[in-house]
Order: sequence, then C-alpha cells, then structure tokens
Amino acid sequence: MRRLYARKRPRDDEEGEGEEGAKRRHAPRKAAAADGRAESGAVDGSAAESGVTTTHVARGDEDASGVARAVGESTKKKKKCVLCKTAQAQRGIDVWHLGSKISDIFGPILYRFSRRKREQIKINKSEVICKGDGLCSTCASRSGHDGRDLIDLAFEQRMEDTRKVVIFAKHVQGNCDGKLPRAPDCAELEGWDHESAGAARVQVGRWWYSFTTRNDGARKKRVVEAAAHDDDTKTQEALQYLATCERRNDSKCDVEGDSRRVRILAMYVEEKCHGKLPRKRDCAELEGWDHESAGAARVQVGRWWYSFTTKNDGARKKRVVEAAARDDDEAKTQEALQYLAKCEKRNHSQIDVEGDSRRVRILAKHVAEKCHGKLPRAPDCAELEGWDHESAGAARVQVGRWWYSFTTKNDGARKKRVVEAAARDDDEAKTQEALQYLAKCEKRDEKKRSR
Repeated sequence: MRRLYARKRPRDDEEGEGEEGAKRRHAPRKAAAADGRAESGAVDGSAAESGVTTTHVARGDEDASGVARAVGESTKKKKKCVLCKTAQAQRGIDVWHLGSKISDIFGPILYRFSRRKREQIKINKSEVICKGDGLCSTCASRSGHDGRDLIDLAFEQRMEDTRKVVIFAKHVQGNCDGKLPRAPDCAELEGWDHESAGAARVQVGRWWYSFTTRNDGARKKRVVEAAAHDDDTKTQEALQYLATCERRNDSKCDVEGDSRRVRILAMYVEEKCHGKLPRKRDCAELEGWDHESAGAARVQVGRWWYSFTTKNDGARKKRVVEAAARDDDEAKTQEALQYLAKCEKRNHSQIDVEGDSRRVRILAKHVAEKCHGKLPRAPDCAELEGWDHESAGAARVQVGRWWYSFTTKNDGARKKRVVEAAARDDDEAKTQEALQYLAKCEKRDEKKRSR
C-alpha cells in the first residue's frame, strides 16, 4: 500500500541528465506557449487596430448572441421526474397523455414500488401531465412506462382500430344485413390482425362492445379525432354507417332467428326422430342454425327446445307464435309449430321401455355368444351395435354397469317395466325369451384385486 501512494521517483536516465536534460525536455512546451502568446498578441494587435475589443473566456464557447459563456452553465433548466420529484427526467411521457391526471396513469401501478418508495412518492390527484414532463430511468423501469414505447403503442393501437373499423363496417354491411352483432357473435375476417393476415375467427361482438363502451368509449373517440384530423374518408364513412345501424336483438329475443330454428327443428324431428321430440340431452348436426348461411354445427336441440318452450313461462315461444300470426308470410313457421305440438315426448333414457327391451335382447345375444352364458361383471365392457338406437353402429358399452342399474336400481324398477310391457304385448316374445335366458345365467366370479 505504501508503494501505491508513494511519490514517484525519477528514472535513472533522468538522474544522469541533470538540469540540462530537464531543460531539453521542457523546451518544446515553452516554445509552444511562446507561439501561442505571439499569436494572441497578433490578434490583439489587429483587434486594436480595428478598434474592436474582445473578451476571452478560458475553456468556454459562444452562444448565438455572440456573448461568451462558460461550459458549466446551461440555458435550459432540466425538469425533475414526475413521480419521485428528485432525479432528472430522462424519458418523456407519451404525448397522448397530455392533460391526463398523473394519479390516473401512475396511481394503479405504485404497488410495483417498494414500501419506502411509495411513502416518498405522494401523487397530487389534481396535478396533470404537461408538455415536457418525463420520468427518470428508475421510475420508468419500475412502472413499465417508457415514453417512446408508449407513444408507439398508442399510435399502433389507434392505427389497428382504424383498420378494424373499416373491416367491421364491411362485414356488417355484407353479412349482417346492416345490423350490429351481438356480444357472443363471431365471424371469419381477413386482415384483422394485420394487413397481410389471412382469414381468422374474430369475436366481433366483444370487440365492438369494448371499442365503443370501455372507458367511456375512449378508443372510439381517438379514432374519430384521428379520422377528422387526417381527413380519412374511409374511416369517417365507416363510422357514419355503423352509427346508423340498428342493434341486433339478443338471442333470447331474436324472434326471426327462433322462427328459423323452429322450422329446422320440425324438419329434423320429422326425418330423424320419427315424430318424437328430442330429450333434454340430445344433440344433432344441423345446418343454418346460427344464421342462414351457417354450415353444419352440433346443436343441443333438447336443451334448446326445453328453454324455448318452458323458460319464463314459454315467453320465447309466445313471441314466435304472435309474430307468425301477424305475418302472412310465416305459414311455414305456423305449420312447424302445429306439427311440433302434435309430436309426443320421447321417453327418458331411464324409463325408455322400448329401448330397454331392445337392449335386453342385445345383451342376451352377447352373453350367449361371447360370455359362455355368464352375466358380465360390473366393470365389463363390450362393442355392441344398435345399443343407443336401432340404426346406431358399433359402440363401446359398459354392459356390466348397465345390467347392475337395470336389475337393482330403485328395486329393479326398469326391469319390472320391461317385464310388464313384454307380458302385455304379444309381439314381445323375443324380449320374454331374453329375460328368461338371463334369469337362468349364473353370475361371473369377480376378479381378485392384486396388491
């Protein structure tokens, strides 16, 4: 340590040179200084001859007015950080937030700061962001508000909304008959994410709701102001068109849509269900259910019919009946309603005597051919055809659980119904034979559980 702070000793060659060597070393410096004084003297002489006097400031520079100033001085005072009020602002705040309250923008994100920092920062709720305000690097990194990034983000979001408004207006005009979409409505739109993007499924209803109502419609206001400022005729025409469009009725009050669905359901019941109404859990592949140009989609027809006829005392069905009575062109809807009123309800799967009779015959055949005359265990399964309905294909069935539920649940109520129906009906000889055969079959031993 003593060597680091010790005085530097002269080298050996310098000691040998003595005073003459030192003079030789310092001679160039003295000559340069003399030349500088000579030049300054010449300048002073020329200035004296011209009658102009100048003032020289060491290590300074001159401003635009010709007055010399020192380097350390600054004409513009640097502003402090808007949040901490101590460090110098290095990153500007987005120009879009000018006039906004500081508490509205930075108040919700103060939880990212430490407890001591939150105690030091006291945001004045009435103070607003002015032109030139900024954040220091520390507050910008902690709050996540980078001025340049915010400017780019606000501009990009506004440009995206401008493009989407034009696409949305074109979709409403071409595919929605001039009616605004509902909240859950979706559509296949091209160029939605970016200009060169392909077709994508978009929740147009939710986007329009957020665009027009969220934060008191702030996004829509920005697009309107930008379109008026830039003279964007396409965006202005799209906004004016959407302002004239009427709202589409909710799915629960969509009388026109329910009339179309009634006709589709009546056609399906007549062709596929043999004139019997669907059960609550039944589904079907139907075309044009959501709208006229919609493709095939899987629909819970049972739940829809139950809600249509019983919910709120059948309010939806009453609206369709009244609309069909007023409109002479709704003859098909009236016929569909009359046909569905005559259809009988399909028995529930647990009291479907006809279906259980068919399943008993299928199970008896399976036990005789595959199980060597022994009843299935509880976890046993099998691939059987026509189990759900007569035209059904092969499906994996838990025959053991079904037989246990059929014979023991509710004291064998389902089995008793099938026995009584087979006794009353002379055509159910095969069902009686199947029941007699299954009654003689012995139970299969349960498998021992391995540890």
